[in-house]
Amino acid sequence: MRLKAEEQAMLRGERGEPVRRALELQLEVGKFYRARRFVPVTNVHMMGDIEVMGDSGLDHLCRLAQAGARCVVPITTNARCFDFAHVERLGQDAGEAAKERRLIGWLRQMNVITTDTCINYQTVYQPHFGERLAWGDTGTVIWANSVCGARSNFESGPAAMAAAMTGRVPEYGFHLDPHRRGTFVVEVTAELKDYAEWGAMAKLVGESHQSYFAVPVFTGETRADRRRVEAPGGRARELRLDGDVPHGGRHARGADCEGRTRRQEAEWQDAHRPRGHRARVRRLQEPGQQLQFRGVFGAAAVAV
Repeated sequence: MRLKAEEQAMLRGERGEPVRRALELQLEVGKFYRARRFVPVTNVHMMGDIEVMGDSGLDHLCRLAQAGARCVVPITTNARCFDFAHVERLGQDAGEAAKERRLIGWLRQMNVITTDTCINYQTVYQPHFGERLAWGDTGTVIWANSVCGARSNFESGPAAMAAAMTGRVPEYGFHLDPHRRGTFVVEVTAELKDYAEWGAMAKLVGESHQSYFAVPVFTGETRADRRRVEAPGGRARELRLDGDVPHGGRHARGADCEGRTRRQEAEWQDAHRPRGHRARVRRLQEPGQQLQFRGVFGAAAVAV
């Protein structure tokens, strides 16, 4: 991999031991996927609960925090498995709850924003077209790639944390144009009436296409409320167990899944971008409004 001067300084330990080790981890990932370089990221989302991380993950975070590790880009956490006000009532293990509290403390010490949600794209941050991310929850990555046209791989917990500390990721997978092209077409002829039917379609597609680099192109069904759009891609609860579908769209197999030239997209974004993040959130929350999502779903109108 080609390293910039800043990255070479990181490897020499000039930004501290935690950053050096983080970049070493990312360098090994990049070599495995034959990445040529690192690219900067502007937002990170990680799995950060004791059920997922276990004792080894807790120990890892503890060591990072005690060594002075700090995140340099905004990073949020996924949903938790404890309601601390009702641990006893719910019959949850008090010892594990105590570990969860310690884990939260270590994360906050390293500037991690403990939002505790797996729908950060609805409640916290809506990524923009072409923006590079390091998101770790399956559903968030699918939503970012498909609806928003942002770019992210599925980052594991340690990989996401490393990205937050270094501010970059190896450029491979869905950061590259060739992997963002449709590989097969899903023709939707049925009228999908509720969330269960959208979820069933997602399961059928994901279960039969297990490759990490499988990119489905959905045709036929174009109108749905925002939450139903999540089912075949964005939320993808069924797909987490039976095969992930990282993208969706309305374009021919082999076509760029953004469905537009970068110049066209830039012109559209300039004409329609709301002023500031808060304006964007309000726009998405106006009931009954028809939005033109210009990510992988192309120009499909979606009512929210």
